[in-house]
Amino acid sequence: MKAITSICILCVCMVACTSAKKDNMHSQDSAPVLTNIDSQKAVDSTDKATMGDTTKTDEIIPPSIQTLDTTLKWVNYEFVFSEITKQTFEQNLRYSNPTHKKYHQLCNNVPKKNYPTIDCADTVEALQLKKHGELVQVFPIEGKAIEGKKNKGKRFAFGNRKQFRLTDNLTYGGAGNAHYFREMIELKDQPYFVFFRQNWEGANYLMVSGNTGKNSTLNGMPQISPNQEYVFTTPYDAGTYHNFLGVELWQATLTQLTKVFSLNIDVGTPWRSYWLNDQTIMVEIREGAVDNYTYRYGKINLRKLPNSK
Repeated sequence: MKAITSICILCVCMVACTSAKKDNMHSQDSAPVLTNIDSQKAVDSTDKATMGDTTKTDEIIPPSIQTLDTTLKWVNYEFVFSEITKQTFEQNLRYSNPTHKKYHQLCNNVPKKNYPTIDCADTVEALQLKKHGELVQVFPIEGKAIEGKKNKGKRFAFGNRKQFRLTDNLTYGGAGNAHYFREMIELKDQPYFVFFRQNWEGANYLMVSGNTGKNSTLNGMPQISPNQEYVFTTPYDAGTYHNFLGVELWQATLTQLTKVFSLNIDVGTPWRSYWLNDQTIMVEIREGAVDNYTYRYGKINLRKLPNSK
């Protein structure tokens, strides 16, 4: 995925997302672009660094598994999938994301307006900005009015010197986007800034190294391994609309996140997930349609192959 990306309003829900999409875009600024604010006097910056996208963009088709009892070797890893019971999944349930529990508590209590996902993202962002205000600063921006309504968005300056830039792209249509600061995460003792990103169609996450500004696009909330070396994602909270519907595994380095693999699960859509330990991931698999979902549960054991880096 390219470093300059447009972002727009989210339609995570499966039903009625088409009608909500247009109005939502009017009321919120469109898309963010990963770039500098070199001409802006609003930010007192000593560096004018750009953010580089580290997401692999090659055209390799992600592998798939047809059953929950499968062994797969991919790149330098071996992944062993096995089906487990709901009881096993639930009794070991934990939060592998530092703000996951608080996030859902907040979302359940946020007064619902026209767009619950946006309302919740605003609430979480406000709390996180208070917590990390010395590292993240937000400036309002306006775009060209559309149908008599102002297009409003945000420009973020962040980092230990606020040297990195993330700006909403206020384009109306497929290029439009909006970002919400979600949290900071430590991986290998290095800081990462996490943003929830609403696209014109769908949503995802942006994870930016606080050391280098290099960023990666994730299909869901980052679930962090206990040793802080890996990030695992599913489309659980970002939604299935215009999003990768499989699982992703990322490895942290001192400079960026590097994707280990993307994997399709043909038996359903991976949903809730957590790390049981440094080698084991627990995943819920959702099947069916709205109001008629069924769930299965799986365990993924991962192992680095001999002689791999």
